[in-house]
Amino acid sequence: MFKKYKDIIRDIVIIFFLSLTPLLWFRSDMVMAGHDLVAPLDPKVFFTGRLSPWIDQFYGQSQVLILGTIPIHFIDAIPSYLGLSLQAGQKLVYIFWFFLIGLSAYTLAHVLNSKSSIFKITASLLYQFNFFILQGWWIAEKSKFSAYIAAPLVLSVFLLVEKGNVSLLSGVVLNSFVLFLFNAGGLFGLPLYGGFFVIIGSFILFSVTENLFKKNFTAVKKILWLTALTIVLGGMMNAYAFLPAMMQLRSQVGQGIAAIGGVSGIISWAGEISANASLLNLMRLEGIAEWYDNPEHPYAKFFLSNPILIAVSFLWAILSFASLYFVREKEAKRKILYFFFLYLIGIFFAAGTHPPLGFLYQMLVEKVPGFFIFRSPYFKFASGLFLANAILLAYVMDALPKRIRLGLTSVFLAIVLLYHFPFFMGNFFEWRKGFSTRLAVPPYVFEFGAWLNGKKDIGRILMLPPDSPDLQYSLYTWGYLSFQALPTLLSNASVVIDNDKLNSPERILTLELYNAILEGNSQKVAQLTSLLGITHVVIQNDTAIPDISSIPTEIKLYSQGIIKTGLFEEEKIFDQWEVFRRKKEGPGNFYTVGYPSLVDGSVEDNGAYVNQPDLADAFIFKSENVNTNVLAFGQTIIVPQCLTCPRKNKPEVVFPERNILPGDPLYAVILLSEQLRARPTDPRGIIYNTLGISLKRVSEINQMMFEKRPLTKVITDRYISLLQTIKTNFENLPTFEEKITVARDTQQYLRAERNFLRPNLGSSVTAGSQTVLAGSIFSALSEVEAILDPYIAPLEDQNSRLYQFNLSDDNTFGVYLRSADIKEYARNKSTFLLTIDNSVVREVNLDTAMQEEWLPFGTVRVGKGFHTVKLSLPPTVEMAYPLTPIETEFSSKGENSCFGTTVSPLVHDKLYRMWLRYLNDFSDNLILFAWEHQPDGTQRLISAVKLLEGPFEEKQEQIVEVSSGVTQITLALCAPNLTIERAEKQFNLSISEIIYPAIIFTSTTNKPSATESVGYTRYSPTRYEVTLGQNVSYPMLLVFPQRFDPWWQIKGVDARHITVNGYANGWIIERPTSSPLIVEYKGREYFRLGLIITAISILLGLVIVRKRKGK
Repeated sequence: MFKKYKDIIRDIVIIFFLSLTPLLWFRSDMVMAGHDLVAPLDPKVFFTGRLSPWIDQFYGQSQVLILGTIPIHFIDAIPSYLGLSLQAGQKLVYIFWFFLIGLSAYTLAHVLNSKSSIFKITASLLYQFNFFILQGWWIAEKSKFSAYIAAPLVLSVFLLVEKGNVSLLSGVVLNSFVLFLFNAGGLFGLPLYGGFFVIIGSFILFSVTENLFKKNFTAVKKILWLTALTIVLGGMMNAYAFLPAMMQLRSQVGQGIAAIGGVSGIISWAGEISANASLLNLMRLEGIAEWYDNPEHPYAKFFLSNPILIAVSFLWAILSFASLYFVREKEAKRKILYFFFLYLIGIFFAAGTHPPLGFLYQMLVEKVPGFFIFRSPYFKFASGLFLANAILLAYVMDALPKRIRLGLTSVFLAIVLLYHFPFFMGNFFEWRKGFSTRLAVPPYVFEFGAWLNGKKDIGRILMLPPDSPDLQYSLYTWGYLSFQALPTLLSNASVVIDNDKLNSPERILTLELYNAILEGNSQKVAQLTSLLGITHVVIQNDTAIPDISSIPTEIKLYSQGIIKTGLFEEEKIFDQWEVFRRKKEGPGNFYTVGYPSLVDGSVEDNGAYVNQPDLADAFIFKSENVNTNVLAFGQTIIVPQCLTCPRKNKPEVVFPERNILPGDPLYAVILLSEQLRARPTDPRGIIYNTLGISLKRVSEINQMMFEKRPLTKVITDRYISLLQTIKTNFENLPTFEEKITVARDTQQYLRAERNFLRPNLGSSVTAGSQTVLAGSIFSALSEVEAILDPYIAPLEDQNSRLYQFNLSDDNTFGVYLRSADIKEYARNKSTFLLTIDNSVVREVNLDTAMQEEWLPFGTVRVGKGFHTVKLSLPPTVEMAYPLTPIETEFSSKGENSCFGTTVSPLVHDKLYRMWLRYLNDFSDNLILFAWEHQPDGTQRLISAVKLLEGPFEEKQEQIVEVSSGVTQITLALCAPNLTIERAEKQFNLSISEIIYPAIIFTSTTNKPSATESVGYTRYSPTRYEVTLGQNVSYPMLLVFPQRFDPWWQIKGVDARHITVNGYANGWIIERPTSSPLIVEYKGREYFRLGLIITAISILLGLVIVRKRKGK
């Protein structure tokens, strides 16, 4: 038997020897961690956490989309269960994946040509050693490796079934087991199967087409049945991951697309990834975006500049094409045709949106449902190209004359290994200067993890200082940089830091807590830690200060804040990490609240209500529509919504170039394509969609005027009908607030369109019917603008703010103004006037001291219904800034001149309005730039706005929000014909601070809230038993301070599930019971059902294999 398989054993030994390459990557006590590398620092704990559809980390989070990673993390954990060290375990895991990559290619090669070791070793080595897979090794993309391994194995089964060497049912079972073991992380890892789909899809297309031509319908049916049954049984074997994920994904697909910028955002990202994926680069097996974008890339520079390496890179393409010529054997020729077909298809998909065929890929993203998941074309599809290349080159080596075959193949394989020398250097882990995914983790980090895992029911820990909200990654002085919070690699406990795992409400509330700690505000810290369930804080003295952050991240500021609050006491020190425990315990993991607070506001307004002394341990937003006859509230807090506080700049209007104009032969096609596109149905969506179309019509009209082509009534009516659509839908907007927002944006568009067309009057359009038609356009514009004006007027008043709120019942309120928002006015002892519904007036005279956090306007009785509040401010002070010659990165002597100014001092997190009044009658390329001066002395460009050209004076408004550490900005105007005389006479720049004071109404007759901790038994992260207590009769609110998820449910009592405290789960229980209640996550049911289906499918597969083996 040994003789029979000795060649195979020898080949596998060679592959295994090459698979020991990862041993060269490990240095002394270093391990792999950081960046996107999900490498657990406690693999056993990490694996057990993955076995549940819910985990306590952060504020609790669903894991139903990543349950498919269980096999991958089980492999990570095996060495730990065997008692090996972390580094030894990582070595074994890396060797395991490296070996399986080679073995999978060897399996396919053996199916294609079982007799030639040269063929099999060549294919395996090329599949193991290439830059596509090396790009995955620096962050150990085990999900990618999983899909990369599955493709050759499943293709092998397809080939065997097609040839009749394996029965259809056995093939289905084999494929299903492969997809079960190598599932790329489940449904969430489906995009990584892009190359797999290309490989198998190409084979199905090739085989079916060929057999149809041969009229071999049996083979066609066999392949199609194999495909269909593999999908069914493979899906059933992965039901433990697929079932819960699909149930949840139904409601999240649209949100996922929106989160990455919609389809246009996906295409834009694909364009970046495909920028260098040209035909030539892909044929040379290059084209990875980071090679060209990252000047610090550890090895790309050698392959982009060294002439020898560049010459060798052409060898792969030459030999791939040579396979069509060198191989003559008929059966091998057929296989080569398939792999060459795969080679071409692989190039097309890996190229993504790169010309010349990129438009087809873009069409697939836009038109094919679900194709948006492949937003990084090269990384998702290139595996098909590399597999095809490996097999084609293996055929070439095997076709060499026997007398030179072994020698030339040995030389060739040596060239392959030498060419891929970065595999043996190990420097590819250093992805950025000072940062690497190979690093030495300090011992105290592991000690902290062990302590945390040994504490039961520790509560929730807040890590200090925060990550930069702008960057959202953790950064340590010892080289760790990652979006993966370090504690999540050590423990499954609830540890919070502000990274991208927090949803919007959680992030807002957490940042508010960070700011309260910075201020040392004891009352606010106590309130927020109670609401958020924070029991401990950890001060990390080894964090590094990020380049950009909108909040301070200096360690000492948070240490001082914690001490100043007096709320915490030291519990444990782990070298650089200090653990503090809250002195007074919070309400716990489950608690009930009688008489919670009712808040008419949003999470974004939390700074206005969180610090209120009478705020209960639970508050409910009015938007939850809780019936006050069912649940009584102890206090009502209203944060009126500011209608005239725009916090964003007006939209920048860009007119598209139009080459096809009305009257041209293809213009009807343009109009038809616009009509066929999906359109929004809500009034606001219709308005913004219509504004986009109107830009096209205006560009066409402008071009026709410029070319002095005659306008017709049909052309102008087409544009005027769009204005009528805007007018009609504006009137249908449901709220006053929405009309103010939409009016502001619409005015910006219409004003730009008017100014775009206006220069044609008197030049291109001078008299006759053309003047009448042009006049009808301007009249229609004026008609729409007249409707918008009443809603624009409040925005133009710089010395007042307009608010609104709605009451369901009469009540008496105390009215307060937040003093921190109006400090600038205190110097002049200014007066503020408050008008409610244009009748009730209250007045506040500022004291320079302003000791109180909230300034009282007194009490007021407010009736049921809609109300407006107007706050009159003292006159805004505008500071004028002269423009002087300035050197910028856009200055070019004799070609482009810049004039500007530096504005300082500015205050972090405040808003400033920049007004530029200008007359630009000299340049169509006048641009206003703005730079922030960073703490490290560098400047960061934050905006660039092209200014309108025309004979009339214009006004440009820009809102600037100051980032952390920034105290000054530079503004500059740059244009080819800009002179000092023009800068002085035609431009007027002024800056003022924007004041948006917070106003709150708090009810004056309040009931004290009744908070009681609730006894519970925790069976798992997804199941609790809760006991409310004896003799409870009144309606109550049960609070569970983990992330709100509609899948959390309570059993044993009728209850309404709502969001509490802006982020958490709560149940309104009308008739409490003393019987035990079960709180359970619904994902648990789907997971258990999926496990049953998986187990039955595996057993079915084993039975089929056993029966086939018996036959």
